[in-house]
Amino acid sequence: MADVSIDTLITDVRKFVLKAPKHTIIDAYRRAVRDWCGQTRWLRQNQPGTLEADVQVYALGPDPLMEIVDVPAASIDITIAGRTQTFGMKPSDPTTFDPNAAASQPYTYAYLPEGSIAFYYVPKQAYVVNLTLALQPTVNCETIDDSMLRKWFKVFEAGALAYLLMLPEAWKDEKLAGLKMAEFAAGVNNGKTDVVRGYQSGTVMVRKRAWIV
Repeated sequence: MADVSIDTLITDVRKFVLKAPKHTIIDAYRRAVRDWCGQTRWLRQNQPGTLEADVQVYALGPDPLMEIVDVPAASIDITIAGRTQTFGMKPSDPTTFDPNAAASQPYTYAYLPEGSIAFYYVPKQAYVVNLTLALQPTVNCETIDDSMLRKWFKVFEAGALAYLLMLPEAWKDEKLAGLKMAEFAAGVNNGKTDVVRGYQSGTVMVRKRAWIV
């Protein structure tokens, strides 16, 4: 994966809004990518970590170019009889965590908006965990992860235009903006489906929860 400057991605968008300032177009493009990532949870990153004894809540990140919006999956490494095994952890509601429970091996976790995670039980010792983070670019980012562009670059252009063409400016075009918004909405739905299908093509009848990150 590599980062691509947004400035190099807006050529086709500018053709529809020739009088729009470049910074306005860049802002619209960034807005579309952030919105798409936030809704689809498509952009993901694996992050290993270590739990400490008697510490329940941990901060995630930070990454200067990315924001964490969710933790879709997690696993924990447990050593039994000298052999290390990896077990999937289930996401849970943190309000159900018993604050009086004794420290033990964690078996569930909860994402705490925005950018933290809590484990239950409270760890009784150090454990290795592997997290899958769902990300979106920051509000000030100047680049986009190219892994998203291979399939979704037209969706991002549509999202940018849906916003730009509704601005109260000389280039406003409500009809075309509506068409672009429908195109962007379809791209959001396709992104969500891609995640559910595990980023695979073909027919997927049943998909179980991820066991190991």
